[in-house]
Amino acid sequence: MKNKVILLMLLFVFTYTKAQGQTVVYTYNAQGSCTSRVIRGTLLKAKKALKTSTDTKLLKVDLSPAPTFQDQLSISIVGLPSDHNLSYIMANVSGQVVFNDLIGNGTTTLTTTNLPKGIYIVKVSGEDFEKSYKLLKN
Repeated sequence: MKNKVILLMLLFVFTYTKAQGQTVVYTYNAQGSCTSRVIRGTLLKAKKALKTSTDTKLLKVDLSPAPTFQDQLSISIVGLPSDHNLSYIMANVSGQVVFNDLIGNGTTTLTTTNLPKGIYIVKVSGEDFEKSYKLLKN
């Protein structure tokens, strides 16, 4: 019984670490292997979030070039009401935030020349919208 309790506890153990204002949550299985890593809480919050799920059906988010990029990365938003913003965050696989800001309709271009080669996660979110992209810098 005690082993089962310990096993169940290990399934739900969370380790919290701070990475530049972000909380990174690691989840481990019973064997002690990390099963997931989630970045929680963006540094900047969108002023107004999308009000209904029908708003998100018209929303289009595009990253280019994707899935690989080199010196620049563009984030384009189409279909967002003019009085709304989304937030975006770009982090490396260690959870270190390299870019984050608010974005409305239009295109934002990030200069990524100084970033080391590797895998990056870009998360675009609002209250009723969230989409993540896995990218590779060559």
